[in-house]
Amino acid sequence: MYSIRLERRVFQRMEVAYTSPTSVWRISILRTLVSVLLLLTSLHSHAAQLEQAREYINAMEYTQAIQSLQTYLLAHPDDVEARYLLARTYAWDNQYAQAQQVYDQLLQLQSDNSEYLFGKAQALLWQNQQQAAIPLLETVIKLSPEQNDAWRLLILSLQQSQNTADQQRALEILTQARTRFPKINWDALAN
Repeated sequence: MYSIRLERRVFQRMEVAYTSPTSVWRISILRTLVSVLLLLTSLHSHAAQLEQAREYINAMEYTQAIQSLQTYLLAHPDDVEARYLLARTYAWDNQYAQAQQVYDQLLQLQSDNSEYLFGKAQALLWQNQQQAAIPLLETVIKLSPEQNDAWRLLILSLQQSQNTADQQRALEILTQARTRFPKINWDALAN
């Protein structure tokens, strides 16, 4: 807001001081340059906000990261990568309901995005909602069969079920996972 007032003040002074045709042309060029400079400053400021959020995340200062991301998204509401980062940060900060809400918004835009589905499944699992996470993990595996973390979480979720059929499915999926990912040690899940 300050920069807009400053720009207006600069332009008003220039209009009073210069009224010749050559001066008008110079004023026009100067206005354009000032506008471009303000735009670049604004873009740099927003990029700095996003970078600051990432630094907060790396330092595990999630509350500050969330605030930075929310501020950034006010200016860039269509930035899905920043929105995805916000969803993940909410989950890391144990704000699962907010994480799920953002994941739902992202999934409305891209219902077949395996990263969004996996993130939502993780948030559900961290809330001990295995049954709600299972279909999401199954979809992730269909969309991205190379996603070994989805296989691992699906197996764990099925093993923790009270349903004998789910526990049997866990063993079957574990056998498939061992075949698909022979370099990964799956023994911890075999119990």
